[in-house]
Amino acid sequence: MTNEQYSFLMKAIEKTKKHHDVPISAIIVDQNDEIVSFGFNERERKKEISAHAEIIAINKLAKKIKSLNLNDYKLITTLEPCVMCSEAIQQAKIKTVDYLLKGDKYGVSRHLSVNDIKFKLKKVGTKEQVDYYKSIIKVFFQKLR
Repeated sequence: MTNEQYSFLMKAIEKTKKHHDVPISAIIVDQNDEIVSFGFNERERKKEISAHAEIIAINKLAKKIKSLNLNDYKLITTLEPCVMCSEAIQQAKIKTVDYLLKGDKYGVSRHLSVNDIKFKLKKVGTKEQVDYYKSIIKVFFQKLR
């Protein structure tokens, strides 16, 4: 993950705060590592269960390129995708997913075996980047209590 990609993910997180959505963002990059799509959680704003960052980014790109086959692209997300998002990723034929923080509660690797996950799942980011994002998540959930 480049510094530019990380910065973009963090800026997208800011948009979730307006609507009290879980601060998760996702980008999709092409083979040149250029950002071609993005999404951030909008469940609360849209009142839609499936308005997760990853699904929004996938749908935007599919519409843009007029194809559901996104096998030439990589998804980068702040939090390990949930099972619902992993199914969307597989349907879109995305081969690689990079994430900053492991999803301890809903992450796909917690709920499915490695053999059931049809894409490469890779943890990325520096310790500082991961720690900063952890602090954002922690503050968000503390405010809910």
